[in-house]
Amino acid sequence: MGKGFSGELQKKHLEEMENKKKDLEDVGFTVKYEAPIGFPPAEIIKTAHKHESQLIVIGSRGKNIAREIFLGSTVSGLIRITTLPTLLERIELVQHLDPSSCSLVCKRKFKSLLVPTDFSSRAREAENVAIQLAPYAEKLVFVSVIDEGDEQEEISKLETETREKLKELKQQNNDISEKIKISVATGIPSQFINQVAKEEESTLIIMGTRGKGRLAGLKLGSTAENVSRYSKRPVLLVPEQQNHNL
Repeated sequence: MGKGFSGELQKKHLEEMENKKKDLEDVGFTVKYEAPIGFPPAEIIKTAHKHESQLIVIGSRGKNIAREIFLGSTVSGLIRITTLPTLLERIELVQHLDPSSCSLVCKRKFKSLLVPTDFSSRAREAENVAIQLAPYAEKLVFVSVIDEGDEQEEISKLETETREKLKELKQQNNDISEKIKISVATGIPSQFINQVAKEEESTLIIMGTRGKGRLAGLKLGSTAENVSRYSKRPVLLVPEQQNHNL
């Protein structure tokens, strides 16, 4: 147990987690809890590996500058260095209840899945996760955004190539093809992704943390981070790695 203010805060957190433990055990979970002192992203990752976790789930609440500050610290640091899939769970205040009452933005997480892709190996990791979740979904939308700024002739060529790749992806998953919708656009990737998420009423955005090539990249710090920062929906970030299953 730590000393001083950190120790007191740690003690309070441990007490709060002990109070929640029974509620989770009552619905069938095996519960372990810790409240380490240190740099939050590093401690979260250390704890996840210690317990052989397959998924990190972290809440995100607030908007505008408050959200930017939040993502600029714990969440931003976490998703930059973790090798585990990380779910950014959106939480909103329930206005008609007391000020501290919150609710999940999307309770049916797997109902409508949005999967941005640039066909890189990292993006393919996210595609594979979405395919695993397909039995629980009503709809999967695969979207690819072509980076603006190229010559129109080249953009048109890339649009055609991209649409063909998406059609091939759909054909490769013929058993769930009736659930799959494809979308191609040119512009700022993060803006278009969030726009499609709204139009398609997506309940979860699944994306790789990096990309490559002339198609819009999913490099963390650009597209993935901007989607994470401004999306009003949960975001599941999938780092490139081998042998992880959700």
